[in-house]
Amino acid sequence: MLRLVSGDEEQRKIQRRYELNVNIRWKTLTDNQTGSGKVVDINSSDISFVGVGALPLGLVLEASIDWPVLKNGTSPLLLEVKGRVIRSDKVETAISVERYKFRTRLLTPRETPQVLR
Repeated sequence: MLRLVSGDEEQRKIQRRYELNVNIRWKTLTDNQTGSGKVVDINSSDISFVGVGALPLGLVLEASIDWPVLKNGTSPLLLEVKGRVIRSDKVETAISVERYKFRTRLLTPRETPQVLR
């Protein structure tokens, strides 16, 4: 689903944002603190997610996101991202996308390609 989101023009430009409801797992690079949550929306420059509480601005995270599209129709993908916290409150956090890559992920015993579709 596509929606246009606008916010404080000083912090955010009007950009195409894509709503997602997928899992995100993250860890800090400074002290290996970990957490998880759900992605709210994404665009080419940042990712917003819920479920972590407030994080310090500028904190560097590595995150893995369960991508909602299968590679070749059978292999689940992960989007791995490195970024910095650019907004955060008790409910929602946003990180900049400084680096990203897609990887295939292994299926868990409960998953089959048919279940993922």
